[in-house]
Amino acid sequence: MTKKWLLYGAVVVLVFGGYIVYQIENIRDIFSKKEQPAEPALQLTLGSTIDTRLYELAGGALSEISSGIEGSVVSRSRRFSPLNATVSAIAPPNSLGAVLVLENQEGTRRLDDASSMKDTVALSKDNALVAYAELDVPSGSILYSENVVDWRVRVLNTVTGDIQDLGVGYAPHFILTEPAIIAFSSSEGIVAVTLESEERVVVPAFPALSTARSARFSPDGNYFAAYNTLTDYWSLFQVDEPLSLSMSAVGEVQSAFDLIALSDEHFYGIYRDETSGEMTLWRYALSGIAPFMRLEDGEHIYTFGEGELPYQIIP
Repeated sequence: MTKKWLLYGAVVVLVFGGYIVYQIENIRDIFSKKEQPAEPALQLTLGSTIDTRLYELAGGALSEISSGIEGSVVSRSRRFSPLNATVSAIAPPNSLGAVLVLENQEGTRRLDDASSMKDTVALSKDNALVAYAELDVPSGSILYSENVVDWRVRVLNTVTGDIQDLGVGYAPHFILTEPAIIAFSSSEGIVAVTLESEERVVVPAFPALSTARSARFSPDGNYFAAYNTLTDYWSLFQVDEPLSLSMSAVGEVQSAFDLIALSDEHFYGIYRDETSGEMTLWRYALSGIAPFMRLEDGEHIYTFGEGELPYQIIP
C-alpha cells in the first residue's frame, strides 16, 4: 500500500508540476507578445505637390491629422525608437518651396526655409540628421520635376545646421546607424554613401530616371524594393551587407503599382485598375514574400474614393 500511494503521489506531483510549467510558459508567451509593439497605424498624404493633406488609416477609414505647420505635406518620415519623432517637408501657402519641420518630444521646430522644393525626407534614428532630395533648378522656375537628374541628395545636421551634399539623386534612406550610411537612387543606379568618409558604392543594376521608379528602403534598412524595367514590376531584396550594399533577392510582386512604400514588416502598393480607374491599397508581409507574388496574394486594406488621390505612403 505504501509503495502504491508513493507511486500515486509521484504521478500527481509530475502532472501538477507539468501543469505549472505549462502555465508559466503560457504566461511568458503572453507577456512576450505584449512586449512586441504592433506596427503603428499607416499614414498617407492625399492630393498633389501644392495641396497635400495628411491622413491616418485606422479601422478601414481615413482620418485627417495635423502636420504641425500649415501647408501642403510634400513628404514625411517617422521614427518610433528610441525617440518618437517625425520630419516633414511642408510647402507653406503661396510658397514655391518647402520647409523642413522636425516634430519630437521637445516640440515642433523649423529646420530651414522654403526657398527650394524638397521631397523624400528621411530621419536618422537619433534625430540628429535629416536626409532629403532638393530640386536643383533655379529658384521659382519649377515646383516639381519627375526627372531624377534634376534632384540632389543633401543631409542636414539638426544640431549644427551644416548641410552635406551627396550629389545627384532621389529618395534617400538611412540604412545603418553607425557609421551613418545613406542609400538613394540615381541615373547610375543605387548609390550608398558613408557620411563620415563620403565613400561611395554604386550598384548599377537599378538606374532610376523617374522619381516614381526610385528604389525604396524599409526604415530599418533591411529590405528595399527596386523597379524592374524589364518586367514593369517591383523586385524585393534583402540588404546583406550595408557597407557594400550587397543584397539577396527575396521575390517580385507581379503587379504594376503607381506608388509603393516599405515598413519594417510590410510592402505597400497603390494599384490602379486600368478599366475602372479604381485605386486600391495592398499590403504584403515581407516575411512571406514568395519568388513571384500576384496582386491577389496580398491583403487589400483600402479603396480610395472620388477625389482621394494618394501621393505618399508613410509607414
